[in-house]
Amino acid sequence: MHDARGMLPIHAMEREIAGLLLLLGIAGAGCATDQAEGYRLAHPGWTPTPPVAGDSLDETLASLQTGPEGSFEVSARELRVLRVDVEPWEALSLDAALAGPEAQSLAVIAHRRCQGRRGIHFFGSERTSWYIFFEGELASYDHFEFGEACEPANHYLPSHLEQLATEQALIRYAASRYPESAPTPEEMLSKGLALVSAERLADAERMLRSADREIDRMAAEDESVPEEEREASEEKEKQLQAMRAKLSRAIADARRQKPGE
Repeated sequence: MHDARGMLPIHAMEREIAGLLLLLGIAGAGCATDQAEGYRLAHPGWTPTPPVAGDSLDETLASLQTGPEGSFEVSARELRVLRVDVEPWEALSLDAALAGPEAQSLAVIAHRRCQGRRGIHFFGSERTSWYIFFEGELASYDHFEFGEACEPANHYLPSHLEQLATEQALIRYAASRYPESAPTPEEMLSKGLALVSAERLADAERMLRSADREIDRMAAEDESVPEEEREASEEKEKQLQAMRAKLSRAIADARRQKPGE
């Protein structure tokens, strides 16, 4: 998802975020466990849930550091908080971020890895999530959680225009830093529907094209799939095509309602 608007500022922010995260290496990991434990003690009975708009920074950070119950473990390879309403962006410790004024705009980057074992078989996956906070409340996010067998589940709330450049910079950072956690075609198509709901139709169309390229690549690889795996591969392709058709219809319907865009 790249937008022509404000490209120079976006590239500038990418350079700043890369410098802050890769060179300085300032992270909140040192006090992460204490923060999560403190939140749990202050909120008896609390359990992590998928994020929703309006969540606090405190709860979001605690959720990211609280592993799910199951036959697997989730660990954070990276958990960082950035103040994004200043230039250059400022890397903050968790304590500094939580103690700062509510008026500041913050972003959180979390790369988490899920690993588990069933008998002699190991399984795992990893994903990068980001969160943008405006005036003390969660405004947009791309959140991943893990289910059984470490299957990732995505919850995406696209940014409005005010946070769009920040979202784009975070996406580019995640793609360059963790290419192994690139979204799957299913995740791309699901994100596309969220973008249609947010009236970001150009970005939804770009997401559809990205999914198409990945679906075509998978179809080419399926030609060499062993016979015993072909039925499952064909079923997955049918599911992807159904998701693709749904997104394509949603974009067409939205375009008809706003023909001038």
